[in-house]
Amino acid sequence: MGKIEELRSNESYSMVCLYAEESLLGTLFFSRETSADLDFIFNLLEPEDFWDEECKILYKGARECFGAGQHITMASVLRVIRDSLKTNTVTPEIVTRLAMVMPIQSDLKCVAQAIKENALARKIA
Repeated sequence: MGKIEELRSNESYSMVCLYAEESLLGTLFFSRETSADLDFIFNLLEPEDFWDEECKILYKGARECFGAGQHITMASVLRVIRDSLKTNTVTPEIVTRLAMVMPIQSDLKCVAQAIKENALARKIA
């Protein structure tokens, strides 16, 4: 087993990645962030930085909404995913989980940086 497969098979690593990604996305969708925070996040993170495939697709949709000057809401992101990204691979379960995540307020940038660091660790593993 290669290092990346070993990393992905590590359950605690997977849960930390998923929690960070879902926390960031839940906060983007269900609270109002400042433009400076959004600029920081969307300039720092690429969709490929996300470990979970559904989180990756949701982030792509959020990034597209932000780039088009739209408010980032679950409804607007799902519409972009359907109409622009031409996929419907986001399950109702992840939407429910994101709605239940405790929004991150003061440390949103730290969570974004942690996601980036995890992505870099996966690339070099």
